Amino acid sequence: MNDDGRLLALLALAGLAGASAARGSRGVARHGRPTKIDRKAAMAGYGSGGAYVSIGRGAGDAQVWKIDLKWSLWSQDDGIWADQAPQVWRAIWEGVAEGAINEHGEILTVKTAPKKEIRTGEVSFAPGTSIPGEDTVKVTVEFHTENDDDDVFTEHDSFEVSADEDGFDEAMRKIDEAEDALIARAR
Repeated sequence: MNDDGRLLALLALAGLAGASAARGSRGVARHGRPTKIDRKAAMAGYGSGGAYVSIGRGAGDAQVWKIDLKWSLWSQDDGIWADQAPQVWRAIWEGVAEGAINEHGEILTVKTAPKKEIRTGEVSFAPGTSIPGEDTVKVTVEFHTENDDDDVFTEHDSFEVSADEDGFDEAMRKIDEAEDALIARAR
């Protein structure tokens, strides 16, 4: 039995893993290591899903999530994410604030299209390169909308943030501001 199997067996014996954990979908990341669940008070409600894993993708391959936040393309309000897409919030947190994007060389892409609005968008998080010796994450934002006259508007932004908690907060704020700018242009 490999290390992954032993860990799952021990968790099952301890009553910490159900059938879903044995499949790798809750509590234990698919690579067999316990997931990080101590994300301060703000993350407490998001569970221990192990959303960000690097199994089955090589360096540079994108992990793609599709979301519907109902009324907006993006929000820096973690309460919106808790209700609509908690695993995606966790994947972004782990990728940016905990450095998983740089550690694994992966790209995290979030495709967003709220059902209540005529907007679509895509946000990508990739390993950054602009500051030598410092881990950064490159964020690329592309949002689209149309107004009542069928005019199409696009907002595009690209920036780098530090791969830490402050960088996470800055990225979420800047992405939210990009949607605000798009809405203002379409009026």
